[in-house]
Order: sequence, then structure tokens, then C-alpha cells
Amino acid sequence: FTSTLHTSGNGVLQFQASNLEDNIRTAWKNRLTYEIGRLEVGLDIELAKTNNIPQSLILFTIERKFGDFR
Repeated sequence: FTSTLHTSGNGVLQFQASNLEDNIRTAWKNRLTYEIGRLEVGLDIELAKTNNIPQSLILFTIERKFGDFR
């Protein structure tokens, strides 16, 4: 299980009296991986917010490893 939190922002300068917003992004990523022999099951979840617009991602994976290859 891994969990990471990222925050970034880009300050934008004002040109000719135009008021531009900062591009602020916050993302929280979680990954759960479970291995049974050569079978790997994974679940990724990402919750993010960019300029107060929420976004979410759920990814479920199943992998089968063959031979000595990874």
C-alpha cells in the first residue's frame, strides 16, 4: 500500500489589468497491490482538485506474469 499527497501552484502575473487565477492542483493518490503467486491485483485511487474543480480516478488491474519475465 502506498499513499502520496501532491500540491502545486502556478502564480500568474497580471497583464493589462486582466485578472488571471492561479492554477492550483492538489492530488491524493493511493495504490493497493496484492500478489498471489504470479497473479497481481491492483487498485489505484486518485482524488484531485484543480481550481476548486474535483476530479476522481479509480483503476482496477489484474496482471498475470509468465515465466521469469516481470
